[in-house]
Amino acid sequence: TKETIEVMKDEGVDVSGYISSSLSKTNIDNADVILVMTLEHKKRVLKFSPKAEDKTYLLREFSSEIERRKNSIEDPIGRHIEFYREVFKIIKDSIEGFIKWIEK
Repeated sequence: TKETIEVMKDEGVDVSGYISSSLSKTNIDNADVILVMTLEHKKRVLKFSPKAEDKTYLLREFSSEIERRKNSIEDPIGRHIEFYREVFKIIKDSIEGFIKWIEK
């Protein structure tokens, strides 16, 4: 979205050429780790491949906000640019936590 492009540009990242791809069983089966934003996303992954249970995580599980680790990250599509910025902060924090987890 144009909002995503703007938020990422403010962070020094150009995502204007990014194109999403469809979820497929092959991609799921070939992945070592799958990070999703919502429980609904996790359900979709497991519908394709139930064996992916042990490698599929809510991204927010890695958040520094311990009390929010079981929460989904809301999709900002259709929301104001400030909401995109808030979601970016949550995603960034969660990815930083994921990196620490993976380094262990």
